[in-house]
Amino acid sequence: MSKFFPLLKKEFYIYINSFILYAVFTIFLLLSGYFFFTDVIRFDTFLIDTGISLTEGLFRQFFLDMVHVICLTIPLLTMKLFSEEKKTGTIELLLTYPVRDIDIIMAKYVSCL
Repeated sequence: MSKFFPLLKKEFYIYINSFILYAVFTIFLLLSGYFFFTDVIRFDTFLIDTGISLTEGLFRQFFLDMVHVICLTIPLLTMKLFSEEKKTGTIELLLTYPVRDIDIIMAKYVSCL
């Protein structure tokens, strides 16, 4: 696990400097705002009819909607992880280091979260 943190630092630095992170983050924020706005409108009309609480009516539906958004954005971020290594030709070098495979995979995955 001691080799996990240097790999995480390297992958995080690469991700911060990439355009794809900012593009996906912008799409995530736009979709989150859209779903929250539509849930507020739906909650307003639903509150008049039933009188349920804010947590049950608004936030429950919002977080259910966010599951779909996250299921779209996480694959968009993680698809690039190993394909970029293969494209640049550094995958062979990375796999020959004395680092466990799980450390490489977890560092790449955690850096994109």
